[in-house]
Amino acid sequence: MPGASYQQEFNPWTSKGFRLSHVSGYAVGSETQYAAIFEKPASSPAWVARHGLTSSQYQAEFDAQVKAGYTLTLVNGYAVDNVDYYAAIFEKKSDGRAWIARHRLTGQAYQGEFMNQYYQGYRLKCISGYTISNAARYAAIWDNQYVSPSNLNTLLQSYMTKQSVPGLSIAITRNDSLVFATGFGLANTDTGELVSPDHLFRIASVSKSMTVITTMKLIEQKQLALNGKVFGVGGVLSTTYGTKAYSQWTRDITVQHLLEHTSGYSNTGGDPVFMHMDMTQAELITWVLDNRQPTSALRSIYEYLNFGYCVLGRVIEHVTGQPHEPYLRNNILNSSPQSPNRIVIANNEPKPNERSTLLARTQS
Repeated sequence: MPGASYQQEFNPWTSKGFRLSHVSGYAVGSETQYAAIFEKPASSPAWVARHGLTSSQYQAEFDAQVKAGYTLTLVNGYAVDNVDYYAAIFEKKSDGRAWIARHRLTGQAYQGEFMNQYYQGYRLKCISGYTISNAARYAAIWDNQYVSPSNLNTLLQSYMTKQSVPGLSIAITRNDSLVFATGFGLANTDTGELVSPDHLFRIASVSKSMTVITTMKLIEQKQLALNGKVFGVGGVLSTTYGTKAYSQWTRDITVQHLLEHTSGYSNTGGDPVFMHMDMTQAELITWVLDNRQPTSALRSIYEYLNFGYCVLGRVIEHVTGQPHEPYLRNNILNSSPQSPNRIVIANNEPKPNERSTLLARTQS
């Protein structure tokens, strides 16, 4: 039906106790057409229907109806002459369900929004796809009968403002299962892209935990020993690194010392990992062994040491005969249900779908 005919159908049917349960707009040439379903229910909450709204008109109508206590139950987006329009149905419900609506989303933005809502317990209730200038756009509604709105958004927004954080993601697990995940803020401050649970974040020294897990797995498999020596004849790495004779202290360093940051090597004079960003891992280890010596007073003292985990990464590679990244992916993370194959070893180039281009050297 053209717009005028649709309105002529709408008025008499609603006056007879029928209500609009679905409406869909579309274009035939440059003319708007509508398809609609009316039904006569035994009872119905108060409802309001609108059609032919531009994006700004729809947003204004949405705000007004929500303020009046109405819930959006259907949204249909359509384009005529490359201008997007919206038809909508609102109901005055009292079931207490949380709900969220979005419109004019690109495909990427819709997928991000979908993942955000999915991991917060929301389920897709209505979706409408349309095109503007040959590009896909989506309008959608999600509702949630399990999770009531909370002040989490307020708390995190306050934290982000205080810490000047443009975007973050949060995940909550219970009984080894992911039960909640969402993104907050911007993934890209230039384009306004929102953070979703699908965005990659650099985890910096959290990677050390993965190095520990890998090392302990090799110890369980008796391919390594906690008290196994690392450097020198009989050590895991033997004399692969360095150009000078090792001191007894260096020859006594064990896998456990590296794991526990008690090797005796120190960051005094600067953290060697961040002093020589142009060096390869092999060159860095050689430089430290040639130019720094463990301090006896530190042997029993904990000192956080990035260098020690750089060495552990090479220990893992020597024992397994594989580069650290694929071994970790295929032998450790493969047992995880949470998309382990998206974890990658970082370098000085941004990864696809990475939230930030703030780069840091990978230690493990």
